[in-house]
Amino acid sequence: DMNVGQLAGQLALINANTPKDAVILLNPRDSLSRYVPFYAERHILQGTVKISKEQQWQVLSFCNGPYNEMCLKRFLLATRFFNHPTPSNLNEIRQVYKVDYILANQSTGEDVLIDSQSLDIEEIARDSSYVLYMIKS
Repeated sequence: DMNVGQLAGQLALINANTPKDAVILLNPRDSLSRYVPFYAERHILQGTVKISKEQQWQVLSFCNGPYNEMCLKRFLLATRFFNHPTPSNLNEIRQVYKVDYILANQSTGEDVLIDSQSLDIEEIARDSSYVLYMIKS
């Protein structure tokens, strides 16, 4: 887990470089994904637009009950992408879901390095831990 100072910096990176209605693809294993919907007021792939932000916070924290199947599907798609960030894995996500940005953690070694050329994405911001990419097409 991250400390409050790190969290504030990463949320500021997101807020400064993405619009309010942005949908961000993060690694589901990254603890930052828990904070983005509530504190940065941005959507993430592993959430759902059918419920309020307050409920989304709860679903993302616990992801059980009627949302379990939806959460699992999104979790598996996002996990596959971060394990193998190929154009086909990104396209598989984008055929079903709106995704505008990718936020990759480059400090832990958990996220595979992303090839922005093959994925047709553009790096728009970075800090000591994260790289934020905008999906071009």
